[in-house]
Amino acid sequence: MTDTVVEDLEKRSPAGQDEAANSAPRHPRTRADRVIDVFVAFTCFAVGTAWTFNPFRTQFTGGTFANYFEGQARAFLDGNLALEEGVLGIEAFIRDGKEFMYFGPFLGVIRVPFALLSDGLDGRLTLMSLFIGTALLYWQSNKLLDHILVLVHPGVDQSTTERWFRIGWRISVATGTVVLTLLSIPWGYHEAHLWSAALFITVLNQMMRFSEMPTNRMWIFGVTLLALVLNRPTTAYAGLIGVAALFAVSFWRKLASRRALLQLAGWFTLAFVATVSVNWAKFRRPFGIPMEDQFFTKVDANRAEMLARYDNKYFQTEFIPSNLWAYFRPDGVDISGRFPFIDAPRSLPWVWGDAFYDATYRTASVTATNPLLLIGSVIGVIAFVRLWREPSFWRLAPVVGAGILAAGGVAGWGYIATRYLTDFLPGMLVLTAIAIAVFVRYVNGRTEPINPVVKRVGQVGAIALITWSIVANVAIAFNYSYSLGDRLDHMSRLLDVQDAAAGIIGSSPADRTVFLDELPYERYDPAEVGTLAIIGDCEALYYSNGDTVDTWVAVEYGDSDWRRDYLTTSTDELAVGYEIELVRLSESSSFDEDAYWFSLVLRVDDIRPDDNEIEYTLTMIDTFGELPAEELVMPLDDPSVFSITFDENRGTFFVERDGRNILYGHFDMDPLYDSPDPGISWLPAGDFGGMTFETLSLDTPWCDRLAAAATP
Repeated sequence: MTDTVVEDLEKRSPAGQDEAANSAPRHPRTRADRVIDVFVAFTCFAVGTAWTFNPFRTQFTGGTFANYFEGQARAFLDGNLALEEGVLGIEAFIRDGKEFMYFGPFLGVIRVPFALLSDGLDGRLTLMSLFIGTALLYWQSNKLLDHILVLVHPGVDQSTTERWFRIGWRISVATGTVVLTLLSIPWGYHEAHLWSAALFITVLNQMMRFSEMPTNRMWIFGVTLLALVLNRPTTAYAGLIGVAALFAVSFWRKLASRRALLQLAGWFTLAFVATVSVNWAKFRRPFGIPMEDQFFTKVDANRAEMLARYDNKYFQTEFIPSNLWAYFRPDGVDISGRFPFIDAPRSLPWVWGDAFYDATYRTASVTATNPLLLIGSVIGVIAFVRLWREPSFWRLAPVVGAGILAAGGVAGWGYIATRYLTDFLPGMLVLTAIAIAVFVRYVNGRTEPINPVVKRVGQVGAIALITWSIVANVAIAFNYSYSLGDRLDHMSRLLDVQDAAAGIIGSSPADRTVFLDELPYERYDPAEVGTLAIIGDCEALYYSNGDTVDTWVAVEYGDSDWRRDYLTTSTDELAVGYEIELVRLSESSSFDEDAYWFSLVLRVDDIRPDDNEIEYTLTMIDTFGELPAEELVMPLDDPSVFSITFDENRGTFFVERDGRNILYGHFDMDPLYDSPDPGISWLPAGDFGGMTFETLSLDTPWCDRLAAAATP
């Protein structure tokens, strides 16, 4: 084949207009498009806010796991790449005493303006960023389909068949895919994954337009590529390989001018140097990450064992069969009588052979949640191969290759979770778009109309599958919104909804309630999702998310020896330096000196009457040392409610002020929780000079109700 795409386009456009210009009137924005856009925006906003319609929602009250990129932005303002100690928690990669983040600096850079203005939004911008990333993904995915339609079937007006395919694509590309799952838990992991997909699809669009792109607009391509490689290393390499393939094909097939190729080579070099330099600055290696240096590896025995087995390598070819089965299994959803009736599979993913994973979560599959996307991808592979004699093949080849490679990292990753479906999205969208374009061309080229019965069956089937994809993904996202976190009011709302739905159809919460002395925990056989566990005399109520890690989510805490709620008020005697011990625990009931002990101390560091603020520190002290949580603030004139919880059932410790988490302890308190007769000494109620402390009794309405209903 000697004709190039450039020559082909010149033949089709004698007036010198390129195909992109000719394609503009082919896909005008219609009223139906605007209606769909509103539906998609509403659905994404509702899911992202967990139907609270609060755009600043966080999964955890203290913004845990959502403040990584604000922390990176503040590090940049201080002239550092390393983050402040403690910001990353268990996710920190520690080198020479400094803490670095696995994700690239892109999302930290775009947080810098907000970090300059205020720290009041720290951890609360993640959901807004997810919404913007979703909008970019939605826009670029629609452009992707339109570009491929014009490329494969140029020089024609939009047909009815093409229009209906575009409507189906538009309504489901965001609402019928894993995008909703990413929105359902607004934390840093999902933010980086969503932006990765959005930027990758944007780069794919730029790659398709490269041969006709004006050189004075090449910077858009370059900046997008730079953003992609500085966001997530996993997809960075796939993007770079795709652009390298684009350069090679364009040079070989003479698809672009010499100047355009030189500019592309320059941007590629800059992007490559940037991602390698950042990785070297963090980890002292050009590629990959040292998982053995992550803080979590030092505290999680399962992770440590996994890395020891695989010589600190997280990617293994033996993971590929299990990963592909998890992400494409035909039974990748669970239908139950528990609202919203559709959820991720009840069981953990199947693991092939003796492969040893870091973690495997209940994971929904593409096949079950968006069967049309899988069918389209399979047909797209065949359709793409059949295009090899056409000029469009060479425009599409680098795009298809890059899209497929985007999932290369997670295909052999030692961790299975629904969010990793995101990396399959770019390649599957490209292949499905090719399948649609080839089919539209086939239908338009037929001399005889398609059999009406076949046509009607196809239309009804497509509408049914699109509807299923949207409903399934909304339901799964709803469940993920309540699968973890510390918002007790959210969990109560979940039970309210499930109980109301049970009045019409399905099982009630009481049907799933059990009485336990302690929470069971089996990493590879967790309690069934939806199980409600009452501990003791309503000392605590938990909800099982059915996952391998953090299986139990707290719904309510009652009065117990392990928790205190204080109504705290300052007095006129309060002064800077005021210090008081709130609680002391020991593995010995008599507080023997040789026994392990723990203490929590409050110290007043500053009093600002004009701002009605008290700045204070909560210091955790134990047998081996101390760890302060500094620069905390509470009102001077108004009372505050401090909730101090030692959750012996889950092995966690945390402090909340007015319902917001302000301290999460990373101490190993197993000696306290495992002790048959621990000593616990709480600050009694009373006036202690600068502050008064009133002990509050805790209400457990749901636990009381379930206990009454479940008791014979």
